[in-house]
Amino acid sequence: QVVNEANMTEEELETQHKRKEFIYIQKSAIELATEKGIKAGFEKGKLKGKLEGKLEGKLEMAQMMKKNGEAIDKISLYTGLSIAEIEQIT
Repeated sequence: QVVNEANMTEEELETQHKRKEFIYIQKSAIELATEKGIKAGFEKGKLKGKLEGKLEGKLEMAQMMKKNGEAIDKISLYTGLSIAEIEQIT
């Protein structure tokens, strides 16, 4: 590379330098975008997990209440589940 650059004109060296700088900037942009994408994906997955966990807890509570003979409208009131959702619970 040093030998090749030694034989280049000033214009060619500048063009070579600009190419390297462009490649560096592009690589940096890709790395930054990748990091942001991973972080956004993690946050989205974390939120989805929390929501699934809350729903699972509501379903478990509704199932216990239903087994104990609680009225469906009362179960709906305490869990926030619809009557149709509660009726599907076994």
